[in-house]
Amino acid sequence: MSINNNVRLLGNVVADPEVNYNPKGIVVATICLATTEFWKDKKTDEWKEENTWHTIICWGEMAKAIERRVKKGTSMTIEGRLANDSWQDNDGKKNYKVFIKIEQYHIHGGEKDR
Repeated sequence: MSINNNVRLLGNVVADPEVNYNPKGIVVATICLATTEFWKDKKTDEWKEENTWHTIICWGEMAKAIERRVKKGTSMTIEGRLANDSWQDNDGKKNYKVFIKIEQYHIHGGEKDR
């Protein structure tokens, strides 16, 4: 059985991309993408919404393109895969973070796929 790790999200960028260089000198861009889910509450018959913020990361040439083309408020679709990281803080507590490694993106509003 083949198991796939694929993520596709449509959302809005909540802040300008954060761009840094890793210890190997490779450019890394991090984006926070907000998605919104709407549903009708069966008890109250009211529409509800829930926002989720996703950490999106890319490297190299894609990171440079993201830095040039993506700003706060940009509507975009991303495709990638889930990944996680763990680290130990100064108190010895283990921390975890889930993020999405971007493989493709599309900026809505006339931009081309990357």
